[in-house]
Amino acid sequence: MRSINWIRILAILISFPIGLLAYYVALEMIYNQPVHDVKSVALYGGIIYLMFGIPLYIGLFDFLKSKVPPSSLGVVYISCIILSGVLLTLLVVFLADGNVKQIISPEGNLFGILYIVTGVAFGSMCLLERKIYKTI
Repeated sequence: MRSINWIRILAILISFPIGLLAYYVALEMIYNQPVHDVKSVALYGGIIYLMFGIPLYIGLFDFLKSKVPPSSLGVVYISCIILSGVLLTLLVVFLADGNVKQIISPEGNLFGILYIVTGVAFGSMCLLERKIYKTI
């Protein structure tokens, strides 16, 4: 029987609120806009994260962990997380109105920030898991 991976569960629970916080900080700092749509961003962003983000991040991290040497894992990992953040943003834009041009809109950029920061937070915790298990 395989034991429960508590660090990965913690990464799943913590990474989305960190990404959501980055979304709102960018909204305030970059676009100088007040926060109005907390519920809708959290709801729609969270649904995409649960349905597509978590499987994508877990699959990506496990694949990279098994195929990429540890010395170059960081650079390859960050590149893949940025790409997956763009893919998740495309998914949000496509599900919203189907216009791919919207990815360069302010809202598309904010969702890109949300998913890239979420992926980096998730991956950082998973890399921590890898280092913890190496020392045991």
